[in-house]
Amino acid sequence: MNQQRYWNESALVLKRYSAGEKDRQVILFIKGVGKISAKARGAKNLTSPFVSRLSPLNVCRVLMYRTSSGHWTVTQCETIREFAPETHSTQKAMLGLTMLDIIDRCSEPEHVNDPLYEVAVETLEKLASINDEGKMEQLFNIFQVKTFEILGILPSFSHCTRCHKKIDLDKISGWDMLQITCHECEKLNPKRHARETFDKEYLKLLNYIQRNTTEASLKISLNKEQEKDVKRMIKTLWNAQTFSLPKSLDVLESLRA
Repeated sequence: MNQQRYWNESALVLKRYSAGEKDRQVILFIKGVGKISAKARGAKNLTSPFVSRLSPLNVCRVLMYRTSSGHWTVTQCETIREFAPETHSTQKAMLGLTMLDIIDRCSEPEHVNDPLYEVAVETLEKLASINDEGKMEQLFNIFQVKTFEILGILPSFSHCTRCHKKIDLDKISGWDMLQITCHECEKLNPKRHARETFDKEYLKLLNYIQRNTTEASLKISLNKEQEKDVKRMIKTLWNAQTFSLPKSLDVLESLRA
């Protein structure tokens, strides 16, 4: 564990909750530090500068210290970017809060993950400026794919997971979210028809999102059927993980219905 005691870094506020009569406990995702739980003393007082600044979805610059026992305390906070859910549509607010839930669930305490921090902040900035519901959903899906990539849970796009030989994407007839196999290995798999497979064009789509920026990926046009397939692929990936699916995804799905 890093023994540095004082930190002055940018942080994404994931959660906050009451900690006694006057204080709040906040869950922060901090560049160069990772996820931490810190106390903000007096944050429940109406005159405290922490009242509106340490709110979920906000990006702040925080000055904090860690005691010798490992507990964190925020002493100062300056808002860099504010994302107030109540000023946005229900869908936009839910997408933002679900992103925070995903980050919280996929992050280990004090495990530095700056790529995920950068993707999260960039996505929230774009989400705040988008009003088209279809593009909001597309942005959220791009965020999930990039999160899977950062966490290392996307399948290999270049080699067969069975024989490890290089694969030409144009020659793949079908693939599932857990493994990509060449034609030779696919013929030897007696259960291949029982697997949930996807068209190779979606493999190219995921490959494109991996290799390009969020801005470039947002320019891709998908019809309704393709959008459903992308969501199905992402859900399949979530179900394959050891950690449970974020509950907020279920809430989001109920809002879509």
